[in-house]
Formats: sequence, structure tokens, C-alpha cells
Amino acid sequence: GLPATEVTIVVGGSAAGIGALPPASQSNYGIRIEKNVLDMAELMAWADVAVTGAGTTCWEMCLLKLPMAVIGVAENQRPIAEALERMGTAIHLGDAKSITRQEIATRVGRLLGSQKERAELSKRCGTMVDGRGAERVVAELVRG
Repeated sequence: GLPATEVTIVVGGSAAGIGALPPASQSNYGIRIEKNVLDMAELMAWADVAVTGAGTTCWEMCLLKLPMAVIGVAENQRPIAEALERMGTAIHLGDAKSITRQEIATRVGRLLGSQKERAELSKRCGTMVDGRGAERVVAELVRG
């Protein structure tokens, strides 16, 4: 079995169905829901695993070497999710329209139960992003 697990769900203020929630709330299942957080990097550093849409947040998670399971929330995220999995930096769970809660729970549970797999994902993430991309873009623009 899995060790005791703390779950924090982080959502933006425009996420459907959460408008009435206070900024931080606790579910009946011990799941903490955080809305409009200001310390996302701190939450990422705290986490052992993230489940996320396959958008730009993935690059931040790679910088922090956070093992992740990604879901294609929008059509333009599918290629990103597939590429991250192909490079061994994430587990692609599928598209939001077709993945089931049970499939997510099973695959994320497997990842939580495997320190070796989490370490491999973390290591590969660390080779992808160095946090100096914006600096390189500015250097290119200045160079002209």
C-alpha cells in the first residue's frame, strides 16, 4: 500500500465549480484545495508528484525537478504531453475529455508507489530546463 498521502489541489479563480470556495478549504476526504495561490513555486517544491495540464507550468515543474503526470486539457497541449512522455520527463495520462478518474488514480498511485520512477522522471526533468531561457532570448534579441 501507499504511505499516508497529502493531496493539495491548486486551481485558478476562474475554474468551474469553485467560485464559492474560500481561498483555502478542506474537503471531506482530507484534500486541501488552494485557490489563486501566490506561492506556486513553494507548493511545487513541497510536492513529491504533480498532476497538471500539459501547459507552460510543465517547464516550471521541470526546473524544480518535480515528477509529473500530465493531462491534455486543451487540444494544443496534446503534442506537449506526448513529447514530455517520449522524453521520459512526464507520464502522459491522456486527454481531459477521455481520461477517467480511476485511470488517473491508478497511474498516479503507481507513480507515488515507485521512488525509482519518480527519481528517473526528476533526473530527466533536470536535464531539460535550466531556468536561463529568458536570459538566452534577451541575449538573442540584443544581438539582433
